[in-house]
Amino acid sequence: MISRKNYILYTALLVWAVFSICMAVYNYGNFDRSVYPLYYNVGKAWNGGNDIFSGDCVNYSYWPGFALIFAVLVKFPYNIGSVVWTVLNLGGIFCGMYMLGRSIFAASANRRGLFLLLGLPLIFEGIFNQQSNALVAGISLLGMSLIYREKFMLGSLLVLFSGISKIAPLSFALLFLVMYPRQLWWRYLLALFLLFLVPAIIAGPEYFLGLHRSWITFLSGQSFERWEYRDFFLLYELVAKGRISTNTLADFPLWYHAVQLFGAGILCLVCIWLRYWRRCGRECILGAVAMAGSVWWLLLGPSTEIATCVAGVAIAGLGVILAWNSRCGRWLQLIAYICVVLGSSGDYEWNMKQLTTSDWIYGMLPFGAFLMYLWYCLFMPKALALTIETKAVR
Repeated sequence: MISRKNYILYTALLVWAVFSICMAVYNYGNFDRSVYPLYYNVGKAWNGGNDIFSGDCVNYSYWPGFALIFAVLVKFPYNIGSVVWTVLNLGGIFCGMYMLGRSIFAASANRRGLFLLLGLPLIFEGIFNQQSNALVAGISLLGMSLIYREKFMLGSLLVLFSGISKIAPLSFALLFLVMYPRQLWWRYLLALFLLFLVPAIIAGPEYFLGLHRSWITFLSGQSFERWEYRDFFLLYELVAKGRISTNTLADFPLWYHAVQLFGAGILCLVCIWLRYWRRCGRECILGAVAMAGSVWWLLLGPSTEIATCVAGVAIAGLGVILAWNSRCGRWLQLIAYICVVLGSSGDYEWNMKQLTTSDWIYGMLPFGAFLMYLWYCLFMPKALALTIETKAVR
């Protein structure tokens, strides 16, 4: 029997089910704005023993081992594989979010449901164009939940797999290493060894090593335009110059790299303070790492393309719930959430560009992430204490 006390959770499950069915149907044979054709070519190249960073795969930039997933997908008929890929992404991010919400809000099913609902708008863009960011983010969140449950080896494998696949999720892995150094340092080394060993055995050591050489060459030769990214540097340029420069990522000034390190260091210090000074419970540590890692990824990079905004699901959902329940910076967090939701929508940007040519329309996402960063530093410890360390009310 469905309990009325848990109506938000059941509503969230229903909404996710309907959304998943709609996206699976939509992505069957519809590739107008999809990157699935690229992933399909990568899978064919892997199975054929060819380079996955050139030819028809020239825009592929993930770690070579990640291509094993696409090598399996090409076994399906083309349109069916597209649906399977959509379901895999949805399943990955749903499982990650559900397990994270269940770990932090163990005593409140409705808060878990609210967490799922708040995260849904942020994954729409990635699912719509069939990016892999939802799957990568979901693997990160699932790995964090496993580390919280002291399943350190499996959790290490998952957070490091997502981290080396897309680089930016390494923020979660590094923060957890600071939180649990004795338990994780050697497991991280073993996990890295296994993550490289298994694909090498499957594909052959020589071929797999050659892919890494091609990967490094491809990444070193990339020249991303600044407007493709949504980070703190873009926000700085808008405030200082009123426009985005045409420089590429290779032209980042040295001081900005210092800002990235300093900003990440502050997030890390907050987590250390909670872990070793206040000696908070595991639920608080998990919530702190999830939010710190997400805002680090979303605001400071190193990978902050608009498609990666699905990383904000943890900070956006958790932040709103914690702020509203604890009465700590409610409106700051709510405004930040709205900005991130609007800024993560490519359709919103396109429609705004029909009204104005100003570069300020690109600043919505980093502005929201910056507000989340401020909320984290100012209110997060108190909000965690009031929401999680006290008995949760349904």
